[in-house]
Formats: sequence, C-alpha cells, structure tokens
Amino acid sequence: APTEEIVIANTDKGFVPGMLRLKKDQNYQITVVNVNKKKKNVSFMLDAFAEHHGTYFGDVVSFKVKPQKDGLFQYVCPETETIGKILVYTQEEMQPVPAIKLRQPAAEDETSVPVSFDNE
Repeated sequence: APTEEIVIANTDKGFVPGMLRLKKDQNYQITVVNVNKKKKNVSFMLDAFAEHHGTYFGDVVSFKVKPQKDGLFQYVCPETETIGKILVYTQEEMQPVPAIKLRQPAAEDETSVPVSFDNE
C-alpha cells in the first residue's frame, strides 16, 4: 500500500495541524519539525504508537506508523504542554453525509402577512 506523508510543526502556538485523521491499516510517514523559537529543544511523544523523539529547533524527525486500532489518540510535547489529536477510523465509519432536504417557506406566494391589533 502507498505511504501517505504527513508533516506536523511544533510552533510557538502549538501543533499544526492540531488534529489528524488516519485510516486504519494504512501506512503513514509522519515528519515532525520543531519551529518553536521559545522552546528549541523539546520532545514529541505519541505513546499509542510507541514513538518518542527529541525534536531540536529546525531539525526534522520522521517515522512510520500503520494504525491497527481505531479510536482517538494524543501526541504531546511535555515541555510546552501542547497536545494534538489523532482520530483513527475504519472505512465503514466514513459513510457519506445524507442529502438534507431544505424546507420551503410556508407561504411562497404571499408578499405580506396580515397583522391585527387587539385595540383596533
């Protein structure tokens, strides 16, 4: 199966992207880049996939994962208390959204609505 490439940047304001959607049983290469000028030497931890890496400012760290279990998982940078999320899904869960039937106005032809006041 082909490998999809994903890049996660650790920035001054957190991870970009902060949420990933990965398909179960698909191959991914994840690349983490630390561009956080305030914290130049930090960790990247993805416990659910047994991935723990030191990320030094400007350096690139890459690793491969193949999710085997669906669910919601976290990746963290303990030094900056930054958290990102990974949603692992199966193909069956990704059903197309059904079409929504829009409701038409109750009185399409009327241009005004009669109003009456009790004290008239």
